[in-house]
Amino acid sequence: MYSYQDVDLTDYGDEDTIGQNVVSLTNKGLLLERMIFYGCREAGLVPMGFTPTSSVTGVDLKLFIRDYTYTPLLLPDRGKTVGIELKEKPADDYGQSQMEWDKSTGWFFRGKDDPYSAEKRTMLKKANADAKINQMWKNKPAPKLFDYLRKGMKSTQVSSQDRDFDKENYQEEKYDNDGLISIVENYYSSKGCPYINLASHGLYYFKDDPLGLKMEFGIPSFRNSIQGMYLRFRYKPSGVSSYGFNAAMKIKGNVTQSPVNLIDDSFIKDLQDDAILCENAPYPLKELRKKLNK
Repeated sequence: MYSYQDVDLTDYGDEDTIGQNVVSLTNKGLLLERMIFYGCREAGLVPMGFTPTSSVTGVDLKLFIRDYTYTPLLLPDRGKTVGIELKEKPADDYGQSQMEWDKSTGWFFRGKDDPYSAEKRTMLKKANADAKINQMWKNKPAPKLFDYLRKGMKSTQVSSQDRDFDKENYQEEKYDNDGLISIVENYYSSKGCPYINLASHGLYYFKDDPLGLKMEFGIPSFRNSIQGMYLRFRYKPSGVSSYGFNAAMKIKGNVTQSPVNLIDDSFIKDLQDDAILCENAPYPLKELRKKLNK
């Protein structure tokens, strides 16, 4: 599949079932994430024990990469394991949540109770998104949906008249705020993801570039590659007759292309060529190094 050297996947200590799981996915974003993971795993860059579903902190990908800032003379190269956020395209959401409404409190965020969903709501709260939504929608009439939900009914049971009422009164709103960039950078950096890869545009770093990938490959910063960010909140249809209300942080405008991308096998080969020389390389890479040195 790739031009780099494939490691022996049995060195990871499990059955090679990842490929079979990949082909069963229908969500394009998830498919891209799994294909990147699988390709990097074939190259031996994924650390032992990591899978996308094994990370309780919602880390999309972890890779062992040579530390290009580590340059002592006459000593072997060393690498580090870092987290990387994976997105399909700039239009993807950066922190999102469903919204609910109550007469006494106004609009607030509500969703699943898993840690990943809770973190997304925390991002929005740090951006004071709930306060801004309540400010901008303060003079709107009470939405009809929540009367139905409080009665134990589903959104599909809302009358067409009331559904049209909500759709008309709660059309998409946008609030430009470049301060959201810092919220996004701090969020991903705090959970060990100093880098982000957009499948459509390539690899970027957030607040810091701990491995020196800018110096080695010319990757740009996320902040300097976008034109800004905004908060979007809206009536959101789902399926034929279901709907709800949703808030998300989004990238504004065009994005500068990065010179390297994790979907490119040539870049994966470059990473593998350097990582395999590191004295602390993952076990599969060490085993591949032994085979190549025979």
